[in-house]
Amino acid sequence: MKKKYVLSFLLCGLLVASCTDPAASSSSSSREEVSSDSTSSSSSEGESPSLPSYDEGSEAAQKAVASLQRRSHKIHVDFQTYVERNSTVELGIYSGRIYDIAFGYGEDPEDIGYSSSSTLTYCDILMDEEGNQNLVESTRYTITDPLATYFRAEDGTITREALTVENTVQYATMAEYDEDTGIYTPYAFEDMYKNPWDYIRPSDLYEDSGKLYLSKEKADFLVDCYGGSATNWVETCEVLLSEEGEVESLVFTIPDEVGERYTRRCTAEVSYSSWGEETVPHLAPLTYDNPDLEAALLATADYENFTYRKSFDESDYTEQWGTGTYYYDCYYTPTRAYYNYNGEDLSAADETTAVSIETHYLADYEEEDDLFYVYTFTFNDRLGWSWSPVSLSSSTLYTVEDFSGLGPTMYLVSPELFAQDEEDPYTYTAMAAVSGMGTYFDNQMAGCHSEALATSTTEVIIHLDPEAETPTIKSIETGFTILGVEQKLTFTLSDIGTTSIPASADYPNA
Repeated sequence: MKKKYVLSFLLCGLLVASCTDPAASSSSSSREEVSSDSTSSSSSEGESPSLPSYDEGSEAAQKAVASLQRRSHKIHVDFQTYVERNSTVELGIYSGRIYDIAFGYGEDPEDIGYSSSSTLTYCDILMDEEGNQNLVESTRYTITDPLATYFRAEDGTITREALTVENTVQYATMAEYDEDTGIYTPYAFEDMYKNPWDYIRPSDLYEDSGKLYLSKEKADFLVDCYGGSATNWVETCEVLLSEEGEVESLVFTIPDEVGERYTRRCTAEVSYSSWGEETVPHLAPLTYDNPDLEAALLATADYENFTYRKSFDESDYTEQWGTGTYYYDCYYTPTRAYYNYNGEDLSAADETTAVSIETHYLADYEEEDDLFYVYTFTFNDRLGWSWSPVSLSSSTLYTVEDFSGLGPTMYLVSPELFAQDEEDPYTYTAMAAVSGMGTYFDNQMAGCHSEALATSTTEVIIHLDPEAETPTIKSIETGFTILGVEQKLTFTLSDIGTTSIPASADYPNA
């Protein structure tokens, strides 16, 4: 069987973009794409929409279609699905899907853009003895995908734009990789990111009792395009218009789907805004001017002697994993680094007094090999408590080539990504401008490094020391999410130039 992999930059786009026109379909599991021959004219950014060139439908329907067809706009989508079981011993499932989507249409083909962010929430449902369906809150988890921006390339493929920690814009072509052939197949923009209103004609809207409705087939198509593939069939979709005749929101009637052992209830809310505005701008480097922050970040490149505390604050994450709050004190010197867990005194370890196993680390520089060798504190029957080499495999020890592989590398992060706090001039914030920014503020050595920061950084807040003679970093607040559960981290920098390795690190055989 062939295995295919999508380039990592795709992120959440697949969740909200793949849809097909179900004009000739009759079931949610067998929809085929049907091309549209819509010939409506395109409107420029910010201008009032022109009426479609074809002569069909009411004037209200023509204005409604023109307000969104090949015209920039934003969409807020809220889908809720409850699959409820008819038994007290079977679990149902709740899924809440919130998307903020934007379509952008500029004068040039390369200015056709799509952006999205999403919050997906899931938890179990259990029926009690009285027949009430209850959400099992202990099982709730949320997945949040930050804003991602895509544009249609000249050849019709997809270009993902992303900001890097160096404050440059990175461009990547979205493609699928086939490991059997070694071939990357680029995705087509129109296949992945359909604006459903580009496929809706005025004749797909009808009036009933003074209200405007979208046909069932096109309503189902629209729901799919907005990430509602797990939503029941739509019965009616009322189209609410603004005073200018633009589509403002959609009101759905969605019947329950009833099976022998379950009932699936769904709700859908869709609203529109920013018609004709610049909704999907191309990314550009940020321009915050922070000379003090720049000096403080660059100074850390020369730090070879300092103490760095990494604290896991109390959160649902620490509660879920039963760890409670904890911290690492990381002592760095030019030839040695010691990572101590929760302030434990290793010299107290003996046959009756235990310390945490394989959570303390020591990196020792060997001049002969020009490498740092990494050890972990552990216990075995032959040596008792001792520092044992960390192995990557049966034949390979864990070594680090230079100091940059041990401590934080925050000096690589551009200060232009941070906005200075108006009330506190010593505080700078970057709200996940780069999703992996937090990893540069973490210890780089494995064991004391949080991999989730490399992909799921929630924020980075830097505090400078107001009492320092030169710009100096005092602490960093950051965090990450895993399966929607957020963990806050605080890094504190101290004893710059005066740090020494605690004596307990030499116990018993270091």
